[in-house]
Amino acid sequence: MDDHNARVEALSLKVQEFYEKKVPFRLYHGNTNSTRPSVRTQATSLDVSHMTHVISVDGESLTCLVEPNVSMDALVDAALKHNLVPPVVPEFPGITVGGAFAGTAGESSSFRHGFFDATINWCEVILADGKVVKASKKENADLFEGMKGTFGTLGVGVLFEVRLIQASEYVELSYHTVSQGIQEAKELIRGACQKPPGEIDFVDGIMFSKPHGVIITGKFIESNEEGLSVAMFHGAWDDWHYLHAEQIMNADLKSIGSTAEKPSALHRELVPLKSYLFRYDRGAFWTGRYAYKYFLTPFNRITRYGLDHFLHTRTMYHALHRSGMMEQFIIQDMALPWLKIEEFYNWIDEKFKIYPQWLCPLVADGAGGGLNPHHSLDNDLNDDSGMMLNIGVWGPSPGEPVATNRIIEAKLTELKGMKWLYAQTFYTEQEFWDIYDRKTHNELRSKYNATSLPDVYDKVGDSSKNRGKGLTGVWSIWPFAGIYGVLSCIKGGDYLRKS
Repeated sequence: MDDHNARVEALSLKVQEFYEKKVPFRLYHGNTNSTRPSVRTQATSLDVSHMTHVISVDGESLTCLVEPNVSMDALVDAALKHNLVPPVVPEFPGITVGGAFAGTAGESSSFRHGFFDATINWCEVILADGKVVKASKKENADLFEGMKGTFGTLGVGVLFEVRLIQASEYVELSYHTVSQGIQEAKELIRGACQKPPGEIDFVDGIMFSKPHGVIITGKFIESNEEGLSVAMFHGAWDDWHYLHAEQIMNADLKSIGSTAEKPSALHRELVPLKSYLFRYDRGAFWTGRYAYKYFLTPFNRITRYGLDHFLHTRTMYHALHRSGMMEQFIIQDMALPWLKIEEFYNWIDEKFKIYPQWLCPLVADGAGGGLNPHHSLDNDLNDDSGMMLNIGVWGPSPGEPVATNRIIEAKLTELKGMKWLYAQTFYTEQEFWDIYDRKTHNELRSKYNATSLPDVYDKVGDSSKNRGKGLTGVWSIWPFAGIYGVLSCIKGGDYLRKS
């Protein structure tokens, strides 16, 4: 802890210097899993990229102490040495503990455990004036809740105690084919979420078209006593997970068509735990496929093997930021109240037809983190399940990107849903604060001397200010932007901060 305390002291002195000079600094992590344009500069950044240490793992209290820039794969590796694992592990290995806490992150276990921030017992925070405090449900509780999902606008988290649970060698997956659209998918998800722990530990799904998809349920399992097939998704020759699921779905649809009664689950298999947790890393779910289309490259197992280095999320995010091509995509995660799921799904199908789409059930309680929307997701738009559904829509924009994103945001607001703010936000400032609780947020910023920091809208809103500041002229034309992004990945180095 002495080394950690020394690092914190140095950071707090730097924060105090920013505070005295009234400099609204931003955090620099060295990498990012956000698709928002970066406006960081060296002169206005607090560098926490070196805060990458797992301080301790306690097998008796089932907790671990980690610094904010500890990545998910490093956290999982440290916990697995003690046969433990975090209850919620965001699906990309490069997502950091601090980023998941401050930026909102959920995964297929979130129907049971909530968002990643719900697994944090307490955190150490450098306030905007340089003071170091501890925040938990019992100590500085308003700061603790307010830090969740508000992107460092109240202070800098520098140490986190993460809860752990018992791990297993495998996750047993069951693939439930959907042939009747979103209503069937929703009922399969609801039924799975009502099962007790140990029977179902993970739930998510992929819709490949309006009627067809697959709901995937999983449970911890220690050994392969039944002799089930073992699938893996982390090796260069392994299938991308979504392709594997699509193959199973297509085979099941043929089987369903030839049988009088549809089985509840037509395919079961085992996946090593870590391979399951990061199953969407290669290809970033399915968005990596668009890189093959962009470069007019055949998309098959051989080319995926040969180009595997470039198709992991850490590398893809680097290329995305350097090329500026994120501006041409719809990359949005949206949470819908349970009773509005079908309306939104059918609307976005009719309007845009962007597939595949990811489905992930989430506990509705506390969904807004420290930035609660004025409307509650746990209201008369939810049934007694207490759940909401995340729908991930990721793909090339079918029209002008800003206009398309704004149309989607407007529909989401109409249905009293909410979006995760890791992605680009196209609300005007007035629209944004009409949705989110500015009064409470500002009261906390005043109480904890954080008014010199950018507020949440400054962090995530008005993306148009930073559009068009990347590659220009001929370099923005196909295929130069993509080539530039790839070459930047090969070169490596800083891709977030400007001089």
